[in-house]
Amino acid sequence: MKYIISLDPEDKITLSMEKLTLRRIVAVQDIVDANGRVIVKKGTKGGFVESEKNLSHEGCCWIADKACVYQNARVSNNAQVYGRARVHGDAKVFENAQVYGKALVFESAQIFGHAQVYDMAGVWSHAKVFDNAVLRDQAVAFQNAQVFGNAELCGDTLVAGDTKISGNTPKLDDLVDNFDR
Repeated sequence: MKYIISLDPEDKITLSMEKLTLRRIVAVQDIVDANGRVIVKKGTKGGFVESEKNLSHEGCCWIADKACVYQNARVSNNAQVYGRARVHGDAKVFENAQVYGKALVFESAQIFGHAQVYDMAGVWSHAKVFDNAVLRDQAVAFQNAQVFGNAELCGDTLVAGDTKISGNTPKLDDLVDNFDR
């Protein structure tokens, strides 16, 4: 067991829309990564969960800061959820993925590999973000969309349906350089 759910009255929040009370996790041992580096010290207070089913006791996965994971959502392997991110519904964040900032991941979305979803980005409705893909700013992926490879979606980008975006997305400087030729 790597954490407990705090019963301290100061360590809970209520999500009024969902009518749920979430409780803060507390590390009961140092959490060490594959390189032997301590990433969470014993006694560190983490983020908020509805129950132990939301965060695996295996690997060095962790929920930190004011991040919330609830309903049937699960964080496992070496994944990290932090900041004010919310993961809920049947969403899964696993392998080495990171969800942070004010990102929202819900319904049956999956974030995995070394993918990152952050700022105010959102992923839901069976969408997947994986490999080294990044969704940031206010980018959204939903309805079975897949963002993978080294793709990076930013700004107000919206990806929906059965769309698949992969590979290396060009950087703005590269586009400008090619346009001038």
